[in-house]
Amino acid sequence: MARKNARSREPKTGLKYTEVYKDLYSGEEYRKFSPGEFRLPDFYKHVPIAPDDVVIDFGCGTGRATKAISKKCKVIGLDFVNAVETDIEFHEQDLTKPIPFKGTIGFCCDVLEHIHPRKVKTVLNNIMRSVDKCYFQICTVPDSFGDGSLHLTVKPFSWWAKKLPGIIRYAREEVNHSIFVVQRSRTIKEMEKKVELWETPENMRRNILENLKGLFKEVEPKETQATEVALLAGGPSLDLFKESGWTGPVITVNGAYNWAIENGFKPTAQIIVDPREFNKRFLNPVIPECRYLIGSQCHPSLAKSVPKDQVLLWHSGDIAIPAIEEFTKTHGDMTCYPVFGGSTVMLRGLMVLTLLGLRKFHIYGWDSCLVENEHHAYPQPENKENKIIEIIVGGRIFKCHTWMAMQAQEFIETVKHMLPDDTQLNVVGDGLIAHILKTGAFYGGSSLESL
Repeated sequence: MARKNARSREPKTGLKYTEVYKDLYSGEEYRKFSPGEFRLPDFYKHVPIAPDDVVIDFGCGTGRATKAISKKCKVIGLDFVNAVETDIEFHEQDLTKPIPFKGTIGFCCDVLEHIHPRKVKTVLNNIMRSVDKCYFQICTVPDSFGDGSLHLTVKPFSWWAKKLPGIIRYAREEVNHSIFVVQRSRTIKEMEKKVELWETPENMRRNILENLKGLFKEVEPKETQATEVALLAGGPSLDLFKESGWTGPVITVNGAYNWAIENGFKPTAQIIVDPREFNKRFLNPVIPECRYLIGSQCHPSLAKSVPKDQVLLWHSGDIAIPAIEEFTKTHGDMTCYPVFGGSTVMLRGLMVLTLLGLRKFHIYGWDSCLVENEHHAYPQPENKENKIIEIIVGGRIFKCHTWMAMQAQEFIETVKHMLPDDTQLNVVGDGLIAHILKTGAFYGGSSLESL
């Protein structure tokens, strides 16, 4: 029955689908319609364009909108028939096939409804593999041109919201259309590279080699243990920990270490991943019996600033492996356990702690959003000037720095694909991370949008 219905949605002209559009564009009537031209002001409003961007117009038709965009930056027009009437860079491209072009921004107006339902997922994936973000206008009603057979996939806003791959940064439902701005989701492999943001690959390599020469004890897998720990991040809701009555082990990251000491709590362990030298401030004062879990890519002065027997060195995924291999050529074989995961100290720290056998976490201060316009529970001036964006998750609006929104995305990927199944996360507070856990919100569906 499904196949019969699918066939009934094919054009009724008797021509192959490509020939149908060649025939339509050969006349003047169909060429009058240029949905992309009408949407350009909305496109520019929700997707700022810089001169060094590369826009791909997916299904560019006559190319009139493509030509207009070319006044702002480089643009490439793609369509499976050539109906272009302007001097743009154009390539014939079947969107159901892998797209050999790469851009920063996509523009796709009144195209997806022309794709057969069986091919929609393929086309969406092909588009989002080609650009970092894409503006979509999708018609949600049967076409009004000819015999009405041109729109093969006529679906409502909610259906498309669930189909779109990536992070929905903006969404709007209109009478006959759905509007989306979608950002491409990064893969776990791409997440591995984020630690290099603050240093060059060469400096990272030197840091790792120097730390290896220190012959510090390294993190290695431990048996699963029942111990419950409090894990403290630096978000504004960290103040809730003061009234928690917690008496068990306390593990901190970055500036939460100093906050804990100043508020009468004694950290059991401190985790640092950022390679910049000024992060040595997060190790002062040194507390006897505290273990300092220092990423091997961190500046060597960090590990050297605390007693050697209190250091546990660990390696951040793929970035450490070449340096480790270089080290073993002159110092002999060694066993190491690269720690994979997200790009922030909390995400990577969770993976370190589960490698050490911990599974039960009570987490404070992990907001991943601004709370009353504050980004940390303590002064951290390097974050003061970060760009603020607004995102919607599960019907709520959150103000975030860009890295916070990305952390939330990576958090979902980490929970889905990397944390052990028996990990228990109790995220205290009302921030973005806690809201994601409470609502089961997910990226790539209708629950996340950006204003």
